Amino acid sequence: MDGCLCTCRPHPSAPATVPICHGGKNYEDLLKEDKSEPIPFIGNNVDDFTPNALVIVSFPGAYGRAWNFLTKEAAKAESGLNTSCIFLPNSSAPGYGQHIRTGRDGQMCHCMHLYHGQKQYFGCAWFSLWQRKTLEAVKCGCNLLVVTKRDGTLGNSQQGEVRYLQQNAWPYSEMNILDFLMYFAATAPKDQKVLVSRKLQGSVNRCRRAKAETSNRVQ
Repeated sequence: MDGCLCTCRPHPSAPATVPICHGGKNYEDLLKEDKSEPIPFIGNNVDDFTPNALVIVSFPGAYGRAWNFLTKEAAKAESGLNTSCIFLPNSSAPGYGQHIRTGRDGQMCHCMHLYHGQKQYFGCAWFSLWQRKTLEAVKCGCNLLVVTKRDGTLGNSQQGEVRYLQQNAWPYSEMNILDFLMYFAATAPKDQKVLVSRKLQGSVNRCRRAKAETSNRVQ
């Protein structure tokens, strides 16, 4: 399968889905790209992955404020955000600055394909952990979700994650950060939640059909 994107982007004629403020919460503030607010996260325990569960496999780290807000909300509601995403924000995080050697001679690391050969100070060990957790999500039959920036583009590390998904022909849904916030924020307007939920469900259904078709061809 070439290109496994089962998009849930809105139709060009669809109205904007994000209010600037609702219920006292300024969503516009959460949607600002702000790398000064780090995300300390090493993904869910793979035991949390269950068949048909929605698992976030890629998220733009520039939206740390939105991520931290939503994970706190999910913890309060005891609902959780299932994810294979790995964020190692500083030297106190296990694996930060470490590089995983790859290739036959062990002279390369994941930075070669993730960052066009430019070795990153924060390392690439995160990618190996992300690979393992994402593979477990796939094995469990989870529905994979990629969250993009507000304009639909991907962050630097995300580009490598999505390439990996596509190389393995793993269907995934895509949702921008605005719709992601509307979908998961408990205080978001109900009509917007319904609209976004319908788009996401349609995308998930397309991904399921794509997986079924691939499975039938293999058999």
